[in-house]
Amino acid sequence: MGWCQGRVCGPAVAGLAGCAPAPFRTPFARPVPLGVLAGPPTEEGP
Repeated sequence: MGWCQGRVCGPAVAGLAGCAPAPFRTPFARPVPLGVLAGPPTEEGP
Protein backbone atom coordinates (compact mmCIF):
# COMPACT_ATOMS: atom_id res chain seq x y z
CA MET A 1 0.00 0.00 0.00
CA GLY A 2 1.00 3.62 -0.40
CA TRP A 3 1.33 6.42 2.13
CA CYS A 4 -2.44 6.68 2.71
CA GLN A 5 -2.70 2.97 3.70
CA GLY A 6 -5.95 2.58 1.74
CA ARG A 7 -7.76 5.60 3.16
CA VAL A 8 -8.19 7.11 -0.32
CA CYS A 9 -8.97 4.07 -2.46
CA GLY A 10 -10.35 1.76 0.25
CA PRO A 11 -13.97 2.98 0.08
CA ALA A 12 -13.91 2.88 -3.74
CA VAL A 13 -12.58 -0.68 -3.81
CA ALA A 14 -15.16 -1.76 -1.21
CA GLY A 15 -17.92 -0.26 -3.36
CA LEU A 16 -16.68 -1.99 -6.50
CA ALA A 17 -16.45 -5.30 -4.65
CA GLY A 18 -20.03 -4.93 -3.34
CA CYS A 19 -19.02 -4.70 0.30
CA ALA A 20 -20.71 -2.45 2.82
CA PRO A 21 -18.72 0.73 3.48
CA ALA A 22 -16.67 0.51 6.65
CA PRO A 23 -16.72 3.37 9.15
CA PHE A 24 -13.83 5.79 8.75
CA ARG A 25 -11.09 5.07 11.22
CA THR A 26 -8.40 7.57 12.07
CA PRO A 27 -5.00 5.90 12.50
CA PHE A 28 -3.44 6.20 15.93
CA ALA A 29 -0.04 6.91 14.41
CA ARG A 30 1.32 8.73 11.38
CA PRO A 31 4.66 8.85 9.57
CA VAL A 32 7.23 11.22 11.05
CA PRO A 33 9.80 12.78 8.70
CA LEU A 34 13.39 11.87 9.52
CA GLY A 35 14.28 15.58 9.63
CA VAL A 36 11.95 16.04 12.59
CA LEU A 37 13.61 13.23 14.50
CA ALA A 38 17.12 14.39 13.62
CA GLY A 39 16.42 18.06 14.40
CA PRO A 40 17.43 19.86 17.59
CA PRO A 41 15.29 19.27 20.66
CA THR A 42 12.51 21.76 21.31
CA GLU A 43 11.04 22.93 24.59
CA GLU A 44 7.38 22.21 25.03
CA GLY A 45 5.38 23.56 27.91
CA PRO A 46 2.83 21.54 29.87
